[in-house]
Amino acid sequence: MLVYHDGFSLQMSLKVATKDVDMATQEAKQEKTGHRALRDLKVSDLLFSDKKHMLLWDNFIRSLIDWAGTISDPFGTNEHPDLATTLQSIWDMIFTDLDLNVGEFPAIRKIVRTC
Repeated sequence: MLVYHDGFSLQMSLKVATKDVDMATQEAKQEKTGHRALRDLKVSDLLFSDKKHMLLWDNFIRSLIDWAGTISDPFGTNEHPDLATTLQSIWDMIFTDLDLNVGEFPAIRKIVRTC
């Protein structure tokens, strides 16, 4: 006789459930690394400490868009050779209390590309 408890048999310790393969792969990667995949990141994942930083992020994006308007191909900024230095200079100007190298945080560049 099998006795079931919360979907488990006391004789077997295996629970079978159907799951989308892509979702299962993503969950496995996330469990393995403890981080979300870079392609899945959003602004809310940047771990800003307060609302002030979220408002500063909006200013950061606006400043970046202003810069993009000054180059010959404003829609090709993701591949522009000055993007990295521009991101860093705008970051330093706006986030004066967050001293970091933007190049060491690919999540920032990825999120900027989607804005």
